[in-house]
Amino acid sequence: MFARASLFAVLGLLAGFLYLGPASAACTDYAQYLHWEGGMDTPGALWGIDVVGSYVYAAGDATGLHVIDISDPVHPTIVGTFDTPGAASHVTVRGDLAFVGDGPAGLLVINVSNPNSMYLVGSVDTPGNAEWICLVGTYAYVMDGDSGMCVVDISDPAHPQIVGSVDTPGYPWVGDVAGDYAYVADDIPGLEVIDVSDPGNPRLVRTVPMPDEAQGVDIVGQYAYVADYSGFRVVDISNPLDPQIVGSVDLPSNGQSVVVGGNYAYVPDMDYGLQVIDIISPFHPRIVGSIGTPGWAIWADVEGNCVCVTDYQYGMQVFSFSHPDSPPIIGSVDSPGEARGVAGAGNYAYVADYTLGLQVVDVSNPAFPWIPGGVLTGGPANGVAMADNFAFVAASTSGLQVVNVTDPAHPAIIGTWDSPGIAYGLVVAGAYAYLADGSPGLQKINVSNPSSPQFVAVANTPGSARAAALAGSYAYVADYGSGLQIIDTSTMQIVGSVDTPGTAVGVAVAGNYAYVADFDAGLHVILISDPAHPQIVGSVDTYGSARGVAVAETYAYVADNALGLEVIDVSDPTAPRIIGCRDTPGLAYGAAMTGSHVYIADGAAGLHIVPRQCRTADIPDEIPTPPAILLHASPNPGFGETSIRLELPEIDRVRVEIYDVAGRLVRQLFDGALISGTHAFHWDGHRDEGREAPAGIYLVRVSALEGTQTLKVMLTR
Repeated sequence: MFARASLFAVLGLLAGFLYLGPASAACTDYAQYLHWEGGMDTPGALWGIDVVGSYVYAAGDATGLHVIDISDPVHPTIVGTFDTPGAASHVTVRGDLAFVGDGPAGLLVINVSNPNSMYLVGSVDTPGNAEWICLVGTYAYVMDGDSGMCVVDISDPAHPQIVGSVDTPGYPWVGDVAGDYAYVADDIPGLEVIDVSDPGNPRLVRTVPMPDEAQGVDIVGQYAYVADYSGFRVVDISNPLDPQIVGSVDLPSNGQSVVVGGNYAYVPDMDYGLQVIDIISPFHPRIVGSIGTPGWAIWADVEGNCVCVTDYQYGMQVFSFSHPDSPPIIGSVDSPGEARGVAGAGNYAYVADYTLGLQVVDVSNPAFPWIPGGVLTGGPANGVAMADNFAFVAASTSGLQVVNVTDPAHPAIIGTWDSPGIAYGLVVAGAYAYLADGSPGLQKINVSNPSSPQFVAVANTPGSARAAALAGSYAYVADYGSGLQIIDTSTMQIVGSVDTPGTAVGVAVAGNYAYVADFDAGLHVILISDPAHPQIVGSVDTYGSARGVAVAETYAYVADNALGLEVIDVSDPTAPRIIGCRDTPGLAYGAAMTGSHVYIADGAAGLHIVPRQCRTADIPDEIPTPPAILLHASPNPGFGETSIRLELPEIDRVRVEIYDVAGRLVRQLFDGALISGTHAFHWDGHRDEGREAPAGIYLVRVSALEGTQTLKVMLTR
């Protein structure tokens, strides 16, 4: 026990040393970051797409070519379909013509000038399986499965003709052409370089092995950006006969394709949705944004501030952004088990850890939260509520557990009440705790003496009580398959109810409205001004599965299971709308608001702290020039070492790196989120691999979402 307490004390001291500035950054505007706008199911699985203006041309496998109107990205709509004879895998649009790789049916040329009345212009049957089309001048380069790459003359679209072909050693999924060379993602062999200076006689001139199976490629300038099954690679093709991998970053799942827009590469990553990669430095690409999708993310295309992703069996998802990064996470702590619920009070957050009971988290420095103590609660902890110096835990089959948290390093259970059901959630007010106890319903328990909780009454709900909220003399119960139940707490009688289309698992109350997290049916806003006759007045289908909800001001924060936190504007209760989101690495079970922060209970990924959404009044009509990032080094020159001081005007994601004058990375000192204030970093004069850097001039570069600052330093020996 002494060793555990000592370790916690050291961690706390370390956090104190790391925190060198006050926390400000009261809010962030989630709408500025990568977020889901809308999506749609399609008749079949979707593969490749081409976004042109407000239309998405989508290859729908056996269902053919679909034209989708995204002028309202929240509600994309199919406005035309052309049933192709094969299996549409990819489409590229030029003017009024769509060139479709139709699998065994080869290359199709379709007039799409009127999406409601598309017609076939011409076709050519390729020998293999047409997977991908790249158009350059009067030629279409067709990735043709086991038959390699075909070159098709399309100068007469009504009569396309194969003029050349080359077999590749693998299976060509995607190709791009730059100058006299085609670059082909050829599965197991890697990236193929093919000389197409003579389209009638293309020839393979080089193979660049990839660490894993090459699936996608996009050429921009002197670089080929390649997605393979385990990562993202940057290949310098300035000499096509001697291409070299110069940068790489691992992906969480299986890279399927890649498209480059500006300084970012967008990589659909199958089970892990869309990954956004900063390629400002091709030598050091890094993932700066990610967002999950409900299906398998296969293909993406970017148009302006919109990125569309085909999601295989789940159709298409539409995302928008001003910054394609993810919103900042201020701080995180990995709870030892699985975080299911959270409550905040003062400088502490209290986490209901399904495996290891109640965990107390010190959040006095939100950038570096740490756990000073915890206590097992018998049964799995599902939810937690705070009152004074006590944490009340809904502990599944162990009912209600009352924990004294006066000493955060040594929380202690002082009282219990064994409920007849399964305790999922609870709320505490005054002398009473109201326990959502599954099938038996809502239990009212007197906790005026925390060491001896006493049963008072039960309200038998028709479903399974999963969560509860209080307002006035009423309790509002998320009753799983029976929607919202409203209970008079003086009599413990149900006075009103409303069925919801999904399974109600979370609830919050603000003003005249209850907000119900209805799992796969999203969030519902329910008017409760007349508790006897509640009415659903607004709904929004969240991107994932809504498990929990917290409400503050005019925003609802929804814990959306595998897809993280959704931020929903509820200023008009009849028309709630998603304005932003923050994908999280785990399963978001619960959310809680405290001051300027939102706490997310993220399952096996622990607790995350994120900023609240800015109110409209906080967001200027014109985004001002951000205050400058101030950068200092001392001593400068430094004998073998130097210290770098960074003054950050607001919370931001920051990378601090040392480069030599040739632009090569020497040392990365930091990569993560920082709050506003002053932060110090020490460079000991060594490279990342541990060797001493020679004497000379070096550049300290600080990269943040709002800009980059560089400082010249001199190292002496």
